[in-house]
Amino acid sequence: MDKKPPKEKPSTFSILRRDRNLLLACLAGFAYTIGAGAVWFVLPTIATSFTTDIMLLVLLLSVPFFFSVLMSIPFGDLSDYIGRKPMCILGVATLIPSGIMLLYSSDLAVFIVLSVTFGISNALLNPTSRAYVMDLAPKESASEYFGFLFSFVYLGASVGPLLAGFLVTDLISFNLNWIALMVSISGIVSLFLFIAISETILRKKSLKKGLNQIVIRDKLFLRAFRDFGKLKDIGILIVLVTFVISLVDGIIWTFEPLYYEELALDPAIGGILMFLLIMPMVLFQIPAGYLADKHGKFRVLLVGLAIAGTSFVLFGLLKSEMGLMITAFMTALGVAFTWPALSGIVSDHCEKSCRGDVSGVWSTFMDIPNIIAPFMGGVIVALYSDYGAIFWVLGVVILISIIPVIHISKRNSI
Repeated sequence: MDKKPPKEKPSTFSILRRDRNLLLACLAGFAYTIGAGAVWFVLPTIATSFTTDIMLLVLLLSVPFFFSVLMSIPFGDLSDYIGRKPMCILGVATLIPSGIMLLYSSDLAVFIVLSVTFGISNALLNPTSRAYVMDLAPKESASEYFGFLFSFVYLGASVGPLLAGFLVTDLISFNLNWIALMVSISGIVSLFLFIAISETILRKKSLKKGLNQIVIRDKLFLRAFRDFGKLKDIGILIVLVTFVISLVDGIIWTFEPLYYEELALDPAIGGILMFLLIMPMVLFQIPAGYLADKHGKFRVLLVGLAIAGTSFVLFGLLKSEMGLMITAFMTALGVAFTWPALSGIVSDHCEKSCRGDVSGVWSTFMDIPNIIAPFMGGVIVALYSDYGAIFWVLGVVILISIIPVIHISKRNSI
């Protein structure tokens, strides 16, 4: 009897054509992060109108991350019961009132409510959308699927602040009307796109039963950590890499503007550096996902960590404009290689019944570094009196993290 020929793997960009749900999820993520990126862009400026004390400022800006960390696990768990689609819809719908509240955010109470609402919106959407992509992705293309998602998300996150910067041209008056409108439209567009996707959880429970499950049976957090614990060493690898690489984002957004000012560089160079630290995330995550699926997720993960760590060390040590631009690009390239590879590892080792739980814990460890990064950077600056030290210290940490990653991967034959 003749053997059937092996199933041909679809080409990279044909995946989007063949999987309508992936395309819609990516477009919805792009639309959402345009609005979310605009909110992140204006929050620090609004917060400085309430206080000039750096610690109070950091606390105010940590509110969205705190609620995102607090709620990601139970919301991810809930999506396992009531479905991915309603959770995603609720998450993007919550962005609309966030946009409206921007109009009244000069009041501290409104600003705090806005920050809480925005954090909850992130907690509703992030773990659920990642679990949804896990549901969609065949094992041989898991990293590519996540490469598409992250590329669209990073593109939206870069376009949002760019548009907001053009809309707020006068920092003295700081009129937020147009940004509030942009954020609300972003939420509406994303809402309609998520309405159009198909549900992947076929045996759903009602909201009442789902809430009862996560509160009474799952004890909000306990089941999620128990399910994540089933991953054993792979879970440790996921937490370690996620935490370290997420610190890179937190450090870049907090300290890159201060670093180029310390070096007395032209603001245009500061903008170019930020562009180079973001754009490779958009351009290279899809090919990185392809390479991870074709040549091994662990190999691509290790290459990404090595490039990101080495480049970040040099970014903190080099002072020339060209050196900074090259190492900024290479750092982002390394990070772009790590996310699809790591996401593929998560998808490969996660049981279908607990993807929401695992995504919730995973999202939590993505958000915690954003709270820690400003404090960690402040301590390093106090020790070395140099903003560049923040970058090279974190680069060294990334390079050191390669050792346990190699050890864990060998024990699990990744």
